[in-house]
Order: sequence, then C-alpha cells, then structure tokens
Amino acid sequence: MESKYNFNISSFQKLFKIEHNWFHIKRHFASVSKHLTYRKIKNLVSVEMQRRLKTPVIKGYPPFLKLEPTNLCNLKCPNCFTGSGADKRGKGMMDFDLYKKVIDEIGDYLIKINFYFWGEPFLHHRLFDMISYASERNIGSCVSTNFLIFSEVKAEKLLTSGLDHLIICFDGVDQKTYESYRKGGSYRKFIRNMEILSETRLKKNLYSTIIDVQFLVFDYNRDQIEEAKKLLIPFGFDRFTPKMNAEQKDPYDPSLFRPNVPCYWLWLVPTIGWDGIVTPCCDMPPHDFGDLNKHSFMEVFNGEQYVKARRLYKYDDPEKSKSICAFCHRGPNEKYKKKLAGMNFQGPRIFFSDTKRPWE
Repeated sequence: MESKYNFNISSFQKLFKIEHNWFHIKRHFASVSKHLTYRKIKNLVSVEMQRRLKTPVIKGYPPFLKLEPTNLCNLKCPNCFTGSGADKRGKGMMDFDLYKKVIDEIGDYLIKINFYFWGEPFLHHRLFDMISYASERNIGSCVSTNFLIFSEVKAEKLLTSGLDHLIICFDGVDQKTYESYRKGGSYRKFIRNMEILSETRLKKNLYSTIIDVQFLVFDYNRDQIEEAKKLLIPFGFDRFTPKMNAEQKDPYDPSLFRPNVPCYWLWLVPTIGWDGIVTPCCDMPPHDFGDLNKHSFMEVFNGEQYVKARRLYKYDDPEKSKSICAFCHRGPNEKYKKKLAGMNFQGPRIFFSDTKRPWE
C-alpha cells in the first residue's frame, strides 16, 4: 500500500537529520508541511539553531508538542508504561480549559500536536474538540490509537474535526496473534471499527485525514507482515507502516547515541501530561519539569528543570548532575550509558519501574 502523500524532503533531511529520529521526520512530514507559515518557519529554524548551539535558555517557542489527553487505557499492552502498570501517576483526563490556555499562549508558533502519550486518546470525551481547536488555529494534529473505542458517530466526528494524521495500531491478523500484545483487545471489534471508518470515509467523501496503519513487528508476527498489508487493501487507507524490532531484544549500544548531539525533545518537543505536568519526553518515565496549573507554559519551558537539562550538553558535567536527563540512554552521560550497557538495558520505561531511579 503506497502513500498518497509524496513529498521531496531531501532539503529537510540535510537540515534536521539525526540518527535516531529520522523515521519520525519522514512519517510526520506530510501533515506538518501544510501548516507551515513564515512565522512558524522562522521560529523553527531559530529554535533548531539554538539546539545546535546548545543554548540552555530558549528565545522562541516550541514548534511541536506532545500532549496526553488521558493516561487511562482499555488494554494492558506489556511494553507500555500504562498497560504494564509501571505508571504510578493518578489517573484522569486533561481539563479542556487547561488545554486552551496552553494553545492560546503558544499556538501561533505550533506546527503540530501529537495527541497521545500514555493512554488511549479516544477515551477523552472532548478529544475531537481539542483537535478542532488546534485545527482552527492552523495547527496540525496526530492521534495514535488502539482503535477499539470507536463508533459511527466517532468516525464522522474524527473525519470532520480537522485531524491530519491518524495512526491505528494493528499487530496481528488473527485473535491469538493480535492479543499477544494488545492484551484484552478484540480482533473482531478492531476489524469492524476499520470497516466503519472506511465506510464513513467513502460515504461522506472525507479524505483529508491520513490513515496510517502501524504494525508492531515481533518475532511471533513477523511472518504476517505481507498478509496484514493485503488484508488492509479493501479499506483504502493511505499507509501501512511496519515498525520493526518492537521487542527491543538487541543489546543496548551506547555508541548509537552521540553525547554531542543535543536532545531534540528538550528544545523542540515538550510533553504535557493529562494533569498539566510538563515532562521532558516520552522515552523516560514522566517527571515533573513544571506545573501548567501554576505557571505559564514559557515559565516552565525556560524554567529551572529545563535549563538544567539543556546545560548538560555544554556547560555542566552530566556525571555530576541529578537531572533525569543525565540518566537517559540517549543523553550526554557516557559513563552512565556504559553502565546501562552492562545491565541488559532494553528500554527505560519498564527498566526504571523495577530499578531505583538515580535522579530521585
């Protein structure tokens, strides 16, 4: 299944290519490009240059945002921070007024919002209002979903909300294989929901949303990739995206993440939890960098925790720091990364749920 959205991104590749996020740049470029304005491009280039220069206090605004509508979920996926039970935060849904406060402050510079973190976005009763509020301000949007909380009503709301990019998580072509990862999920219901979406799209002639079906590849479903691709053809969706090596069985190699390459999360992509707590990224466990219920967004984004984390790349010694970012497998602390390599480290989310967190 070929994408309908083909762009020449060679110039973007030269400017923004980093070893470990190029997959995401290619994946999201189509839904990003149509929301670019002179103001947004100028801000993006400025903040990216400050990242390259390792400037700890940013003059400008984040061009991208990861936002958690809720950390509630209907499944128990074993590699997920919520599904595995590793997320010890309280459960809840983001307040719509808090969401509007953030968008009203930085929305003129936002290119795209990813409405997913640790939870099922479709459980939030005002998700489509959130997407529409962004769309009305020329902000792109993406939702990643297990696609089990769906209906004819939701299908029309989704396709008319202004959503740019929908990622549907699909990991097996029968109930046994599908439920191997999507614990508690119904393969039959999942297929029916894709039928509903496809039928609504055709009936209402609503094709502005990119439908991207993601297939997490494990050892047990690797031989189903081609079958899954063929199964999706009748639905007429736009993309089929196998995501390889989801089990993360390969030994951790710290040399893949160079210490002199500043983390793009810290400069370009802040993450906001459902409760208004800003956390540095989705790789490490959620960590309090500031509370948007008490502070403006920019007070947090250039606050003590963010500045301390950014300084690790140029001004401070990461081996002596207590910032959570000094203990990241992608970060600048080479000594700690070598330690992780000797501890059978295969990813921070579950690892730090069973291990003492050295930054605390």
